[in-house]
Amino acid sequence: MAQISLYVDDATLARISREANSEQVSVSKYVAAALDMHLRKGWSARMRNLFGALRDSVGSNRDVGSDFRRPEQSSFDDDVRRQTL
Repeated sequence: MAQISLYVDDATLARISREANSEQVSVSKYVAAALDMHLRKGWSARMRNLFGALRDSVGSNRDVGSDFRRPEQSSFDDDVRRQTL
């Protein structure tokens, strides 16, 4: 696991230490978890880059639904009869 050094003022370190102590974890684990949670918030750049990757006719001049079609659905008559409980 990689290590990093952080420079924080005394007040921030005191807050971090109190929070880590209240969660009964080391300062290192507390900061790592806080950074992980912050970095996971929202969509990643890879996910944001997917926007517009699929062609869709909604909002365009073409017929709505020309790109995405619902497959033909079976009727309920084809369903298997189930035992009544």
